[in-house]
Amino acid sequence: YLFLVMPRLITLLDIAITPIAVVEATLKCIASIVGAVNCSSFSSRIVLTLVRLLQCSPPLELQTAAIDVLCTMMEQLQDEFVLFMPTIKLVMSKRGIDEHAQYERYSRLLFSGRLVPKELQRTQLRIQGDTTQAAAAGPALGHSSDGLAKQEVGIMQLRRAWTSKPQKSKDGWMRWLHAFTYELLEQSPSPALRACSSLAKKHSPLSKELFNAAFVSCWTVLPGQYQQEIIASLQSVASNLDVPADILQTILGLAGFMERDEKQIPIDLKRLGDYAGRCHALAKELHYKEAEWTLEKNYDTIEKLIELNQNLDLQDSAIGMLEYVRKERPDVQESVVWYQRLQQWDKALEIYQEQEAERGPSFVTTRGQIGCLFELSDWEALVPIFERIWSGNDQKLQLASASIGMSMAWAMGDIDRMEFYLSTLPNKSRDKSFCKALLAVYRNNFEDAAKFISNAREEMEANLSSHITESYSRGYSQVFMCQMLTELEEVVMYKMAPDDRERQ
Repeated sequence: YLFLVMPRLITLLDIAITPIAVVEATLKCIASIVGAVNCSSFSSRIVLTLVRLLQCSPPLELQTAAIDVLCTMMEQLQDEFVLFMPTIKLVMSKRGIDEHAQYERYSRLLFSGRLVPKELQRTQLRIQGDTTQAAAAGPALGHSSDGLAKQEVGIMQLRRAWTSKPQKSKDGWMRWLHAFTYELLEQSPSPALRACSSLAKKHSPLSKELFNAAFVSCWTVLPGQYQQEIIASLQSVASNLDVPADILQTILGLAGFMERDEKQIPIDLKRLGDYAGRCHALAKELHYKEAEWTLEKNYDTIEKLIELNQNLDLQDSAIGMLEYVRKERPDVQESVVWYQRLQQWDKALEIYQEQEAERGPSFVTTRGQIGCLFELSDWEALVPIFERIWSGNDQKLQLASASIGMSMAWAMGDIDRMEFYLSTLPNKSRDKSFCKALLAVYRNNFEDAAKFISNAREEMEANLSSHITESYSRGYSQVFMCQMLTELEEVVMYKMAPDDRERQ
């Protein structure tokens, strides 16, 4: 019966002939109907009538009620509502109507594609009147009296779950997260989330998917004291250096989820950026570094911003950042590291050579020249520098340049040099197992090769999973390394069957 009811309600919104009390009641009635029924066929009549109402400079309570109805229409119409927004903005500015917080928020969400369509509530609508009779009539049609009642959050149960103790292994930390997520679902005031708790307890992927929603549903009803406690617990967990990357990614995912819902998580941006850096989530780290730059304009973050943009293959953004600094702050001294981040190796090499000519050789200038020459594949210039380094006694420089020396020797096909530089590589070097596997295959030590290949895969597992989570392009270098390890295994199989042409 919408086509019978709505036109008559719209005619009551003429403030010139209708009492204000009636207009106010009509707006509330229309808001209820729009929230429960698809009114897209009446969208133009409703919105334009409300615009005319705002043009008449109604009292503040009518202004607020009218804009509330516009917000509800925006939720329902989504992109179709954009057609009306210039007219609404013009009227609001002409009449000096102050910004309506909800309307401004919904507008931002709509333009960013994040305004969630409102689910129509199929409830029995009641005109304001005898509330006693309405209450006596029982629950609305289609709803039970207690089936969807919100339960109170068990704060003590949640408190026991979020309290963490230092764990000895990755599995221990993941068990803590799973138990915490289950308790969030179990105590959630949302009936839909509570219904998922039993299945989530047995099915970890579902638990992981529902963590953000369960956390926010409990967070919104927790008193301020316990909100502070739960955040302090998450920060305490993240501060453990041995906490797995999955935990850090979960905290970052929660921060992003709450940010999209305009419920900023009360964790410092620098901390979030640090978490992102530790789990190699470069896109998230860039997001928080940009936010930090926007708030503080701290020029110490320039180098990190250029590095992150470069690592994410955002070359134009990295160069744009450098040009912005040159324009806005000509007094800021340019750093050679900026040119390295932008892969302008010739320019960086020139600066290092000028510094060495002025001040003499140092760890920084020598290490910088080695890096630039390696990226330029200038082996003829690199070899004498390495001979000079290893003829001296600077062990710090030798350790810092061993990895580049190993890669240079491999590129030149010099096995003896490879073995020499491999012996000086730090044990924690991420490339050491791969290099040992290379030499073991060359020496036909197939058992050792298999062991080193397995070690190299284990070492890159954490980086690969975190990079692939963001995008394939972020994990490309690790995928490429995995491919080389697979090819090494194929070389081993080939060399182990020298007389079996069919197997080869």
